[in-house]
Parts: sequence; C-alpha cells; structure tokens
Amino acid sequence: MKKKTNKGLIFTILAVCFLLSGCREEWNPATGGEEQGEEIPDFGISLTLPFAEESVSLRSLGESEENAIQTVDILAFRVGDDGKDYFEYHTEGRPAVGNTAGARVQKFSFAAWSRTYQQRIVVITNAREKVQELLQASNWKNQEKNSMLASLEMTLGTDKKWNSINASNYTAFPMWGESNPIFIAYETSSVGAVSLLRMVAKMDVQLDQTVSGLTDKFKLKSARLYNVYTRGSIVPASLTAPTVPATAERYQGPIVYTDFGAPGVPDVAIRNSIYLFESPATDEHLQSTCLVIGGIYANDVTPTYYRIDFLESDGVTARDILRNYKYTVNITGILDRGHPDEQEAFESKAENMQTELDIWSGDDLAVAFNGQYFLYVNKNQFDFPREACTTVQSHNTLIVNTNYESSQASGWRIDNITDESGNLPANWLTVTAPNGTTNTGAYGLPNEESRLILTFGQNTTGQPRYAKIIFAAGRLRYTVNVVQSTRIGVSLIFYEGQGRLDSNDVLVPDGPVTDTLKFYYPANNMVGHKELPFTVTWTPQDADVRVFETHRYMQPINGIANFLNFTTNPPRLRLITSHNGIYVLNIGLEYAHTPADRQAMYYAQSAIGFWVSNGVETIERCIVFVCYPPE
Repeated sequence: MKKKTNKGLIFTILAVCFLLSGCREEWNPATGGEEQGEEIPDFGISLTLPFAEESVSLRSLGESEENAIQTVDILAFRVGDDGKDYFEYHTEGRPAVGNTAGARVQKFSFAAWSRTYQQRIVVITNAREKVQELLQASNWKNQEKNSMLASLEMTLGTDKKWNSINASNYTAFPMWGESNPIFIAYETSSVGAVSLLRMVAKMDVQLDQTVSGLTDKFKLKSARLYNVYTRGSIVPASLTAPTVPATAERYQGPIVYTDFGAPGVPDVAIRNSIYLFESPATDEHLQSTCLVIGGIYANDVTPTYYRIDFLESDGVTARDILRNYKYTVNITGILDRGHPDEQEAFESKAENMQTELDIWSGDDLAVAFNGQYFLYVNKNQFDFPREACTTVQSHNTLIVNTNYESSQASGWRIDNITDESGNLPANWLTVTAPNGTTNTGAYGLPNEESRLILTFGQNTTGQPRYAKIIFAAGRLRYTVNVVQSTRIGVSLIFYEGQGRLDSNDVLVPDGPVTDTLKFYYPANNMVGHKELPFTVTWTPQDADVRVFETHRYMQPINGIANFLNFTTNPPRLRLITSHNGIYVLNIGLEYAHTPADRQAMYYAQSAIGFWVSNGVETIERCIVFVCYPPE
C-alpha cells in the first residue's frame, strides 16, 4: 500500500530546522566574530565545590546533594583591552570520563574555540532553563559580561522555601564561577580548575550541647525566618556585598521551619533545611533579616519565643547575609521565658536568649567569626601542578591568624588534615608552621600572623589527589582545600647564546639569564650586520609560546639603521610552535656608523616578552636587550 506524503508537514519541519540552525549559528563563535578560530570538541575543566566543614550522616541534604551538578552551561567571553569582557559563545558542559558525581572536585568537558586573544570562561550550573531564557531574550554577541549576566535570576515557590525536603526530593543549587583570562589553543587542552560559589546561604539553628543543663532547660521547637528576599541573582556583582535583583522586595514572612530530621536532632537542632538568598543589612528593626526561635522553657506547656538578629562583632550593627556562607546560630544560654507569641517577639528587641553566630565562608574571604573570636586564613584553595615543591615559593604559602585566647587554650592549631580517603596524606603533603611544628601538630600563638609552608612530592599516581586542612581556634573551624593535579608546571628560562638539540637531550649554555642580555657595538670602522643568538626554554614542552614585542626604538641612532629587531622582521605577535621546549632566536643588529659618530654614541635598549601556559597557571616574562658603544 502506497503511503500518502504530508507535504505541509514536511515544509513545517524544514522551516523549524532552518530556524533552529539559525539559532545555533547565532551563538557559534565562528560566525559574526572577529575571526574564525578552531573548534576544540573536548576541552577540559575542573569544577571545585566549596568544601563542607563537617561530614555527617544525613537524612536530608548532605554534601553530595549540596555538591550536585545536574547541568553545566559555559559562557565564553573575549577579554577586551578596556578591562571588560564581551560575550562570544555558549556551549554545554558534559561529565568527563571518570567524573564522580557529588564529589568536591568534578571534571567536565565542552566544545571550546581557539582565539589569538584571551578568553574568560564563565560557568553556570543547575540553571539550564534560566540560561536558555537569557540567550533567547536578546542577541548578546559582543555585549559586556556584567550587564548580560545581571538578569540571571531565580525565584522561590509559593511557600518561599528552597526545595530541600530530602535527598530524593530537592532542587540542586545554582552555582557560578569563572576562570582567569586564558589563551585557548588546541595544545592547552584545559581551562584548569574553576571554583564555584552557591547562590544561596545556609542557616542552622542549634542548642549548644556542651553547655551543662541547657537541653533540659529549653526544648527547641521551631525557627521562623523574617525579612528575606524570595528572588535572587545567580551571578554575584560582588563577593563582599549582597547582590539583590533590582525588582526584588523583602518578604516579611514568617517562613516557618520545624524539620528536625537528621542531621538535625529533635528538640535540639534544625540543620540542612534553611537556605536563603542574599540580604543586605538594614538599621530598620522591622525590616532587618532575623530569626524568631520558638520552644518550651523549663516545665512550661506552651511555647515561648525569642528574636535573634544577625549582628557584627560590635553587637549593634546589622550584618549582611551573603551567598555561599553558612550561618550557625548556636544557642548558649536561656535567661528566662521569651514572648508569648511570635509576632510580639519579632517586633521586640532580642532578649533572654544568649547566642553565638558561627560563620563559615566557602570563598576567598576565608574568615570564621562567632561574634567574639575570629580565625583568619588568607587562602582557601591550592591548585598545585604534578612536580614536587620542597622549598618556599609564592604559590605554596598560607597565612593564619586568630585572636582566640582562653584559660584552656589559645591561638590556632591544625585540627585535622586528610586525603580523599580520610587518611593523613603524609606520603605527599606536609604543612609546616613557623615554629617548626607540622601537620596535626602545627599551631600558632594568638594575634600573631603565621606564615605556613605547604610542601609536596611529585604526583606519579596518574590521577589528581586531594587533601583538606582543617584549622581550629576554640570552636571555630576553617577548611583549606588542596588539589595536586597531573598537569606539568609552567616555566620560562632564558639563556645567552646558542642552544642545540643533540639526539633526545636538550643542551643549553650554562647560567640562566634573569632579565637582561648585553650586546656591544662592533669596532668603529666596521659596516654591516651581526646576529646574536639567545635561547628560551619552557614547560610544558608541548605548549605554544607567544612572543610579543613590548617596546623597541627604531629611530636611527648615530648610524644604527635597525636596533635589535628580529632578523626575520616578524609581526608584533607570533607563536613558537616547536613543541620540544627549546627555541633559539637570533637578534639582529644593523650598523653603519663612521668614526665621526663615536663622540655621540650612547647605549639603547629594547625588549620582547614571552607567554606560556599549562591551562591553569601562566608565566609572562620579558627579556631586555641592552646595546652599548664599543669597549
């Protein structure tokens, strides 16, 4: 039987395909851009999740759920000469082979495009629908990054709560991160590690079980959250101040939380249930973000209520609520009954309940603070290459300080240091304090800045390896995260003279040159041309090296026609693509001076720069060529 063909349907499908292909082309960097470039289909990227400060057995959301990455959207931006970034293209990330879902470091790949200029890679996770809405709303090609990403927003549902019912029923947290400027080429293969920040803050409420008799005196029954925003920005405009959408308004609430499931404890703690958007501080009492705690005092039958404000260390100034922070309200004492109902407690001043606010941040602020004591760490993430480092370098030092002092103990200490298996990484990582103490024995005195050194062996495992260092000061804790990858470290070294390849061995002259090579004019009665070689070596050996002229003097100087130019007269920027880690450049000097020029001779100089990257770290060094009159 002959089937009937629906021509109208066929034309409709073709039209839709045409429209879809047009939409795809709109975001293709090979169209409408400054240059075509080359597609790299499996460009790698490692996404580093903020470390949790504790591990617990969970009924509700745990570390794997808070670290869940369900979708990855990659937005690539051209780094402009004006210091701004301009949109180039969008692509989707996919889990790399061997990726572990829910881990603290997760690996993805995406289709990247090479460019001769630097790109910045912006990563948005768990917000695919919002990203698609953004891309379809306008033609963003060559539009500035901040104005483009400012409209990425999330809105809570009718109950004004983040969906965190349990591990099988939750909404993954949108996260944002971005790379440093990077030259993307086929040989680089990876962006490296990009740290992510969750767009929400987390809040736990608990009785301090170390206070004798507190749990007998008070039974925690509820927590009510007031004056929060129910619409939030996925991408922050600042890491030190809240980012609130222009059209968002405070929702007075209250939003009621009564879930004491594990890791919470009935009558004692509400944990892993309260997640909220950023909120700026305000001095208006009835508009400030706050909690009202409800519970049973002593042998009472009916509940009583207490207001808790989020204040700075002075106990007066209201505090911002920031994304990716964890705020633990630690109830340390109950002086008397509170208010008879929650509304009266909300409208009143905080009283009769003593609390400490423990603050944990997963970003570069690296400060834990509880209202009285602080624990400061100047860096919370280290990303080392595979080569060993056993000396003090700029990239392996860490500064720690605290003001904690008590009759039992004072200062800071390393509470624990573990690898991904929970064991001490003694075979590859050592943390040394200024007083010579190491690892879990390391400590420092209060109010003294301690500069710690992280030394490590070569990673020959073929896989990245991880460790976390937990610093403690009293009850304050802060986690520093360490990753040692398998990538080769980056270096650039200059040598004076001719290097050569002899079989498989690279031979270069002795004595690396720091930053200057000196040349002298030939004898006064000579006319002609002279070439002077110098050698540059680099790692990774298979990387391209970018060469650019930083400045040069081309005006005639007493008969010198061309001073220190490449003999091949190359363009301003070029690539060295000999993937063996060594290259010899000949610096040419044209001279045609006469004895009459001798009286006016003086030295002149020029320079060229070199840039190399391993996909994460980059090095840019300049070599200066100084030319003197004849000796």
